[in-house]
Amino acid sequence: MVVGVIGLVLLCAILYPFRQTGRQSLDVWTRAAWMFTHAFPPKAELCAAPFCRRADTQPKYVGGNPGHRSATTLPFCPEHESGLPKTGTRYDDLLRFIYWVVAMILSWLEATLVLGIVCYPLALCWAFFRPLQAAEGPWSRALVSSTALGAMIGGVATILVWVMFAWW
Repeated sequence: MVVGVIGLVLLCAILYPFRQTGRQSLDVWTRAAWMFTHAFPPKAELCAAPFCRRADTQPKYVGGNPGHRSATTLPFCPEHESGLPKTGTRYDDLLRFIYWVVAMILSWLEATLVLGIVCYPLALCWAFFRPLQAAEGPWSRALVSSTALGAMIGGVATILVWVMFAWW
């Protein structure tokens, strides 16, 4: 019991810096939509905080060893700061890398889920009109088809959106 509580506290301490990863993964989709609706405004440096579209940003220190190549800045508006801890070492880069990888994976899973749900009725209609295969019903075939389609389209869309996010 004590070991479980200690393990849970350590897990929470490790995962605490990544608390806004889910918000960041959703923000990528809304930021891409904003870019398209505003026709890619030139030289607009948006705030790096999730769901903030302010363009009055200043580069703020987000981690790394100050004065060295590992020192990193991101554009933030006057209201926001980086949510990740700043240790002043090269390990800040590792934390940011893990943060972005987790955010990218969550974005892909979100796209897969949404597209899988949207594609399920079409896949179900298609499964009822195709000849039956041995030991497989149309419901499970539709579920597998819509999930696979959602994963493929979601993967391509996620890569495109994250490239836009990085480029912007």
